[in-house]
Amino acid sequence: MLTEVAVITKPKGLKGELNVHILEDFQAEVLTPGPVFLSMEGQQIPYLIESLEIVSSNMVRMKLKNVDTPEVAESLRKVKMLLPSERAEPFKTAESELISFDVFDDDHHIGKVKELLSTKAQDLISVITDEGVEVLIPFVDAFIVEQDNVNQKLILNLPEGLVDLNR
Repeated sequence: MLTEVAVITKPKGLKGELNVHILEDFQAEVLTPGPVFLSMEGQQIPYLIESLEIVSSNMVRMKLKNVDTPEVAESLRKVKMLLPSERAEPFKTAESELISFDVFDDDHHIGKVKELLSTKAQDLISVITDEGVEVLIPFVDAFIVEQDNVNQKLILNLPEGLVDLNR
């Protein structure tokens, strides 16, 4: 059985490289050099990942064998990428993993994670700022630059003024 884990977003460069968006339930590390399947016209076609560069937690740049030109790469735009289910383990962030993480907006320290809140619309992180004020920040892929579990750092790229809205 195959599981959809990513979607090819666009070609990159002149040698057939591809930008690939990792779906919400997975992290970039789910993709590794080796076989992958592309869903095209109702069929699952096997391809071999030759090289892979993790760009962010939800974006990779890769080179597939026999995809050697921008034109071939362009033909794969919006194609779904699948893995055998045993290789496609969803990533779930446990609430307790994020508690006390230092939160940064790029290189500016905001505060520490107090808790992770799940809502129907999206997950939120409750952050206690350096000034002692609680702010709620959407915990969405679009804002996450890096989650460093070793150093307990969460680096975000937030829209200007978002943190101030909650103060």
